[in-house]
This record gives sequence, structure tokens and C-alpha cells, in this order.
Amino acid sequence: LYPSTFSEDLSPYQQSLDHQKILHESDMMEKEKRQLEQERNKLLEQQKEFERSMQEQREKLLQAESERAAKQRAEEQRIREQLEKDRQQIEKARQELANAAKTKEDALASQKVLDLQKEEMRR
Repeated sequence: LYPSTFSEDLSPYQQSLDHQKILHESDMMEKEKRQLEQERNKLLEQQKEFERSMQEQREKLLQAESERAAKQRAEEQRIREQLEKDRQQIEKARQELANAAKTKEDALASQKVLDLQKEEMRR
């Protein structure tokens, strides 16, 4: 009436062979699973190492950029200070030149007055 099950159709010897085959395949699958897990863990560790390396590179680049920017700011400040000193020296030189010109003008005017006085005395 009812169809027999698969195992009932096989001899005990054949059932034993099939069972051993299944155990062997199961062992092989378990071994492959462990290998894949090991490979996965190895790849995850490599990825972590790569990410650490990338982070170190980013930090080095940021540090180098920060140092470069600080050097540039210091150089710009030095240039501004030198320009201010130069401007002050130019202004001082202008003032001295203006004073010298006034002194010379005053001296020429005084000389003219003296010359005119001498001329009048001769007369």
C-alpha cells in the first residue's frame, strides 16, 4: 500500500556505505568551512591593517599640511614686519630730506640777506 522508504530499499551494506560517504562529505565540508573562516579572518585582519595604514597616512598628511601652513603664516608675518620697517625708514628718510631742504633753503635765504646787506654797505 505505502511506498517503501529509500533506506528500506537498500541493503544494510549499501546503507553503511552511504552513511560513510555522507560522513566523509560532511567532514570535507566542515574542513572547507574552517579554511574559509580562516581566510575570512585573514582578510579581515588585512583590511584592518590597511585601514590603520590609511589612517596613519591621513594623520601624517594633516600634520605636514599644518606645519606647512604654520611656516607660511610665520613667513608672511616676517614679510609684513619687514615691510613696516622699510616703510618707517622711507618715511624717516623723507622727513630728513624735507628738513635738509628747508635748512638749505633757510641757509640760501640767509646768504641772500647777508649779500644784500654787504651790497648796501658798499653803497
